[in-house]
Amino acid sequence: MIWFKSAYCRITLTKTTLAFFLFTFAHCFIQSLVQSFLFQLDSDACSLTSEIVSAAKVPKNVFAWLSESHNDTTDSNKYTLRLCDQIPFEKSEEENPCVVVFDSDDLGVNEVPNGFRRRDVSSSDKRDVDVSSLNRTSEEFPTSLTQAFIQPVFDESSNISAVELAIPDINDGQMVSLSAQCTRVVLYADQVLINSKREVFALIGSEFWLLSTSTIALMYGSIAHLYAALAFRVLSVGWSAYSIWRTHDIDRRFDVLLTSGACGVDLFPGYVKPRIAIQSVDLSLNVLALILMAYLCSRLVRTYTTVMFRCIGPPDHVVRIHRYVLGLFTCLQVSVYLLVTSAALWLDQLRNGAIASISSHMSLYLSIFIVTLVLLIPWIWIGWRSVRFEHRRLLYVFVGLGLLFEAGWSGMYESLVWRWTWIEWPFFASTAVASQAILIASVVFGIICRLNFGKGLKQYLQAASALEKEDFEPEIFESSNRNCAAPNQNDDDGWAADIEKRIMTERLSQALDFGAHQPAPPPSPPSWSIPAVPPKAAAAAAATVPQSTWTSAEQTTRPTSFTSVLPTLPTLDKFSPWSKPDEHDEKGGDPMFRF
Repeated sequence: MIWFKSAYCRITLTKTTLAFFLFTFAHCFIQSLVQSFLFQLDSDACSLTSEIVSAAKVPKNVFAWLSESHNDTTDSNKYTLRLCDQIPFEKSEEENPCVVVFDSDDLGVNEVPNGFRRRDVSSSDKRDVDVSSLNRTSEEFPTSLTQAFIQPVFDESSNISAVELAIPDINDGQMVSLSAQCTRVVLYADQVLINSKREVFALIGSEFWLLSTSTIALMYGSIAHLYAALAFRVLSVGWSAYSIWRTHDIDRRFDVLLTSGACGVDLFPGYVKPRIAIQSVDLSLNVLALILMAYLCSRLVRTYTTVMFRCIGPPDHVVRIHRYVLGLFTCLQVSVYLLVTSAALWLDQLRNGAIASISSHMSLYLSIFIVTLVLLIPWIWIGWRSVRFEHRRLLYVFVGLGLLFEAGWSGMYESLVWRWTWIEWPFFASTAVASQAILIASVVFGIICRLNFGKGLKQYLQAASALEKEDFEPEIFESSNRNCAAPNQNDDDGWAADIEKRIMTERLSQALDFGAHQPAPPPSPPSWSIPAVPPKAAAAAAATVPQSTWTSAEQTTRPTSFTSVLPTLPTLDKFSPWSKPDEHDEKGGDPMFRF
């Protein structure tokens, strides 16, 4: 209950913090809803392609490879689709593991070669379908595939020669016969749509990560978390803009391969236009979110910086070092999502992707990324603690682990499977490159922070922590830094003043609550029960006390130790300004460094 009260207090601390939280929560909800619409479109289209590939019994150990080149004769792009059972890199002509199943400049390529057809079924494997349902109009058909008519067609040798398809949205609900070449081309569309579903999952996860990061920033006044959320908003805008272009490019490929190519029919009439419309909404929301977050973050950063630097005005070089520390913490926060997402996408490809059956070093790849995920959180904690308390040995461990992660990810480019996935899947390539960039930036910032150890940042943070524990009023100190001047009280109803008042009110309330539960002191004895001392006895007792004579010099001399003249009092476990603060005390640090 106390934690929830504290969280509520910090979220509603000012109008800016409340607006930031409500905006982040609303954007997370709306973006998740938008991404769920995209996922539904991808799921419906992917269900159709998977049904066709399954009915055609396309071998599971092959994958599609589409190459694009420019034809100088016709001044147009040439598309060539191949089916491969091995990665085609570094293979000679004799060892070529791929066969051409479609060529946009040679439509006579329509035979499925040996080894790329299956004879696992007989004519008795046809599905039982209510054929009378095919006479319904398009409006009477559901959007799902539960009543679709999909069945294989066998030749005299019991090989699957075609797949019959009848869906209301395709060819006005009339029967369509898809050749064996068409079903192999559909395999490429199936791979693209499955990857699109994975991308949507990752983007939905990013919205919840942003919500948690923004909430932590408000709870602990962390500027690093604010910068991390803002940096990721920039990445979201960039990817949203790119995804619209990519959807148009996918539509062009599907048109060449399927509609105008091997199939002769548009299998996705209701896919591209709705997806572009939803992606346009997604881009607009992300641009608006970036503008609002940049504005709110600028106000929050100024507020948190002002409150932190008003206690003791740090010199300019300490402020500069502190910026390097913030850069490191920002990289660590962003690395949480990017590294986890990249590793999860790669592991999913290894287990469920098209390359699952051809990877020869599955155990090695799994071990590398599982170790990365296990050591990620300890690595972030080591980086924070080593920089916050200037632990040199811990920082060496942090830099060493960062270089080890970077070496492991860089070494993956020696893998043919990794390079293939990197080239064929832009979203995976983007997250992988961003992850490596964040790793390098974290190591660089760590080294810069190490070079600035012992220059005053640690002492400043310890002093700020001690003063915060003692509830010293910030106004009794004057800052010599021109950038740490007191904020304008008319700006947003006095941010800094409001923050200080609310925090002091919260602390006073907690102190009063604590005192209300303390036992009452024992009552004093009544005055009439104390025996009176005779005047003569009191005079005799006073005569026995030795009298000290003080000279004028001794009366003006200040004692060298106040503790020698003070009576012994029970300790209250409070901070003593004459004792050295515990450098391992992490609870009292400034709010910016509390994760």
